[in-house]
Amino acid sequence: LDVTSVTSKITSKINDPKIAGNKAAQTAMSNVADEISTWSAKNGGIIDAEALYSIRKNSVNSTIDQLLGNADPKVKAKAAAGILEQIKPIIDDAIETAGGTGWKAYLDTHAQGMKIINQQKLGAKALELLNTSPKSFLKLVYGNDPKTVRKIFESEFDIAKAMGDKYKPLTA
Repeated sequence: LDVTSVTSKITSKINDPKIAGNKAAQTAMSNVADEISTWSAKNGGIIDAEALYSIRKNSVNSTIDQLLGNADPKVKAKAAAGILEQIKPIIDDAIETAGGTGWKAYLDTHAQGMKIINQQKLGAKALELLNTSPKSFLKLVYGNDPKTVRKIFESEFDIAKAMGDKYKPLTA
């Protein structure tokens, strides 16, 4: 995969007026473009889908962690999600264009399956907390324990959003 069009699309997002003044977004996007260029340069100007996917998955979160340091996990997750929302389609289109037919469908199927598994994990954690520490259980179900939610759901920190229709039974 030739990365020129991918990096130029990401770089053009840096100049989008919607993110003017948002140093975290600009830095994260710049870092993603730089990582893609660096990996590509190591392989004679091309990058494979696996490296591109890894950069898509890791680069924004690590940049946000560095820039926002000890900030509230909710703030960090929200910042990363906003940036990823703009970058993921560019990278996913590049993977499909380079021959990764069905890549987006695979990602959707995988995400749906992982959501169900993660809901079960969080439900089990809630049951464990209910039995061992009712105060911690209440903290979790009232949305005051984003770290626990994020440990399981990675980019999600809001228990109600993460659990969807499975949230209501936790609060009953």
